[in-house]
Amino acid sequence: MKVTVATAVRLDIGVGYGIGLNETGDKVEFIGDWRDMQLLRQAIELAGPQPAEVKNWQVLMINGAANYPLPRAAMAARASFMTKVVRLRR
Repeated sequence: MKVTVATAVRLDIGVGYGIGLNETGDKVEFIGDWRDMQLLRQAIELAGPQPAEVKNWQVLMINGAANYPLPRAAMAARASFMTKVVRLRR
């Protein structure tokens, strides 16, 4: 999904959070690797909202509604990402 991101922050070790609008104008909230989100945040600070490609597993909410159920592959990708985040915290 293509999203024009207006906000990107680092929440904790390994995780970043972003908010933007998709191609149809829906508000999309998503997670991602903190390094990518840090670069995105810096780009936003320099030049305003930035385009980004957000994978299905990264999307948490669309217009305030939870993005569930996800297809199996997307849930597996999200679980894998979160498992890596938990390992970083230890």
